[in-house]
Amino acid sequence: MTILNPHAFALEADWDFELSALRKREVTISGSESHELWRGEIQNGPTNIKLSRIVLQPGQNSFAFDTDAVASRIDGDSRLFSFCLKNWTINLRPASFAGAVVIGPFELLGTPESPRIMVNFSRGWYDAERYENIYWRWSKGPAEVVITNRNDTPIKGNFSFSLNAISKRTASLLRGDGTSLWEGEVSSRHSKEADLRDIVLAPGDTRFIFQSNLPASGADNDTRLLDLIMKNLVIEVAP
Repeated sequence: MTILNPHAFALEADWDFELSALRKREVTISGSESHELWRGEIQNGPTNIKLSRIVLQPGQNSFAFDTDAVASRIDGDSRLFSFCLKNWTINLRPASFAGAVVIGPFELLGTPESPRIMVNFSRGWYDAERYENIYWRWSKGPAEVVITNRNDTPIKGNFSFSLNAISKRTASLLRGDGTSLWEGEVSSRHSKEADLRDIVLAPGDTRFIFQSNLPASGADNDTRLLDLIMKNLVIEVAP
């Protein structure tokens, strides 16, 4: 089975479907490079299967449904039946990598092998974390994000994200030259949603700095020193 992703960016899919068979048999579902996604036994009755966060790269994505048993016939039907796939629903969303989602037209984004837009959490960040559809990074203090535009001309970027902090403090987003782009008061329980439009990204590297007015501090259940937490960063690029 092949699923075509026509976009220039990767998608994430949640699958929900039923499998059944005339006789008991084992089925294995695998993705690219034979990576196993699910293995189980099915029989004459629906088995509901839910698979989450299946990554669909731009272009064709192949998946295989394999069984260990021979196909069966039904009286009065010349066809051979192995298993039945029913009621398949697919929910799609842009896939996140390293704490950010980048979307836009193919001619600006390039390909996975030769990307034209890259996001680098260059300094001041802990590793990306995730729970279900929420992804985030904690900062250690002033932290830098570098967006590299490999196109020959400037492009525009729309940034959206949610920001919290380890404690009540004023957070700000600056360009590398110190120009203020956004500011808001945040805390562990109070978040701010940011939606920044038409940020110019010249060819080459553009630096952005996230900082607060207080030093990083500890938490009862975490040994790290924490400042700001940025969630669900989406960068949409356009000409």
